[in-house]
Amino acid sequence: MNLLLVSRDSRWTDAVGHAIGGADSGTFATCDARDALVRLSNTESAYSHLLIESGCDDGLIDALADVTSRPAGSRTTLVM
Repeated sequence: MNLLLVSRDSRWTDAVGHAIGGADSGTFATCDARDALVRLSNTESAYSHLLIESGCDDGLIDALADVTSRPAGSRTTLVM
């Protein structure tokens, strides 16, 4: 699982990192909504899950949903 977390609260980063077995495994990244949009738009990025903390989408929820559901075979699942 390659997980991308959109959050401003380090407690979520810590909680998710512990839940998936540690952030050092290379399968977990935290960023803001704009960075998430850039990362997900990059065709070389492969994230299986996108988690968004409530209120942290910066008005980009529609754009994030669009980029995670591209017909080009995106493997990202949007979880709110």
